[in-house]
Amino acid sequence: MDAGTAERVFITGASSGIGAALAREYAARGATLGLLARRGDALAALVATLPHPERHRTYAVDVCDHAALAAAGADFLAEMNGADIVIACAGISHGTLTERPEDLPVFEAVFATNVTATVATFAPFIPAMREQGAGVGWWRSAASPGYAACAARAPTVRRKRRYMPIASRCASS
Repeated sequence: MDAGTAERVFITGASSGIGAALAREYAARGATLGLLARRGDALAALVATLPHPERHRTYAVDVCDHAALAAAGADFLAEMNGADIVIACAGISHGTLTERPEDLPVFEAVFATNVTATVATFAPFIPAMREQGAGVGWWRSAASPGYAACAARAPTVRRKRRYMPIASRCASS
């Protein structure tokens, strides 16, 4: 696999925004996708516009449902015999003020979606990437602008090859 081709890419938050744009880009480059979002109808509409729609898998799952998220990851890993890139794009953002106690539930929801669910997104993929000796995880959330975390930098995953520019960019962030 070279910088212009990815084989197996799993994306959360794929029904709109950055997640959908990444799905279009990776599909155009020949990747087989696992697309996860809450809105199954939006995922189906997206896949219908992608090259080779029959190759891609969709998962109508809320990232805060960690069991369903893990099941989707396990299904993708089993169906695709591994994963090369995992991108956690699911995220929410709300206007909040720390001085207002009534905003605490909103902060909890943002944290659950943008932080805890990101950990849950990567969890099923780390052992598989470790076993295959390569893989990249990329996190871009509305509540964490400018932050990127690469599984390839983690001690548990070795990066043997270069991947697509959008994924490898996080190594320099």
